[in-house]
Amino acid sequence: MRSSSKAAARSFAMCASAPREVGRTFIDASYSAGLDLAKIEDFTVLVVVNEACEVVFVDRFHRLDWAMQVARIRGALLRYNDAEVLVDSTGKGEPIYETLCEEGIEASPYTFTLKSKTALIENLSLMLEQRQIVLPRPELWPDGIDELEAFEYSVTDSGNTRMSAPGGMHDDCVIALALAAWQVRPTRERHSSSWQELR
Repeated sequence: MRSSSKAAARSFAMCASAPREVGRTFIDASYSAGLDLAKIEDFTVLVVVNEACEVVFVDRFHRLDWAMQVARIRGALLRYNDAEVLVDSTGKGEPIYETLCEEGIEASPYTFTLKSKTALIENLSLMLEQRQIVLPRPELWPDGIDELEAFEYSVTDSGNTRMSAPGGMHDDCVIALALAAWQVRPTRERHSSSWQELR
């Protein structure tokens, strides 16, 4: 993640250390997830983290119709003890979010505005800088690590925030990770997690 903070740009690589739980599920464990939706050009990405904010599962796919996507997402969340998922419900994501809820999935919406996306990415950047997230090693999650390395996050002299992937690259893994991290962020108990306050 290319950030105005060089420390944040360096430290995310130190977070990549393959948590013990990758690919494993514990019956008494609590899991949270972030879901970034896409259908054709970009990728749908689901990231699941445990209570310690260790990434334990990632699914990345595209060119599937919505019904197949919902079934695939539902299966993964059920595997992780009905993990609560925060969904990018912007635009085309809203009807999919509603479908997930109809399927009995514990889902919450997160609509992107400039303010809400800034809060999401700033939280991810801070948690990476403070090494509060444990990522899979690059060989286990090459797409995610590549996206984090390339993602551009900076504040201009005028105070505006720029957040984007370079041309020709994707940021779906970054967004899904940020949504998952938002659910287990250290300040969650003191501040509402509702995106509505960030509009």
